[in-house]
Amino acid sequence: MRRLAPSARARKERPLSRPRERQGERPIDKERLAGSPSWRDDGFGARVLTHATRKGDFMADKPSYLGLLNAIAVAESRAHTYLCAWADVTTSDDVRAVLRKVAAREGEHAMTFARRINELGYDVRRKDHEDTDEKIALVTSDCSDLEKMEALKLHRLDRGDKPDIFDDFFTDHSIDIATGELLGRYIAEERDTARLLRRCYEQLKEQSTSDRPSPA
Repeated sequence: MRRLAPSARARKERPLSRPRERQGERPIDKERLAGSPSWRDDGFGARVLTHATRKGDFMADKPSYLGLLNAIAVAESRAHTYLCAWADVTTSDDVRAVLRKVAAREGEHAMTFARRINELGYDVRRKDHEDTDEKIALVTSDCSDLEKMEALKLHRLDRGDKPDIFDDFFTDHSIDIATGELLGRYIAEERDTARLLRRCYEQLKEQSTSDRPSPA
């Protein structure tokens, strides 16, 4: 076995040195790099942009569609409340059946979207100036079912083949898969509900016309 000369052995055993920084190049700030924004899975199908805080925990940026989800949850909860109150006082079995079916959908939508908001790390926010009490007073009044439907404009929800309020929901391309699935079913059920209410209105209108006394 050939023995290395002392100078060669020293060169071989010398520890590797760190590469020198180029002239004019700033050193890498590892602390700043650790706090850079990054994408992570929220566990429910969404990709959430997060960045580390000074304490080491992560804070997520709000999804751009969070306001839409909140508005749906609040509106559906309100509709469920006054539709149930209406169903309790109507004297028509047919109207009651329609109202209970629609109310069940609205209640499910309210809870489903509230759950999704919670999964994303937030809570439903309600406004102080909600008009739920006014609508309950209307639907429990002595007005006819036809008058109540016209006052709430429920017969105008069905747009047929014309554009409606749901057409722009998916213009936000950042909507995650889980939220997109909820929105898709919600839109389909809301459009079906609009058709159901329109048919109910038309029947009430026809019945109202037939009940009028004919001119002498």
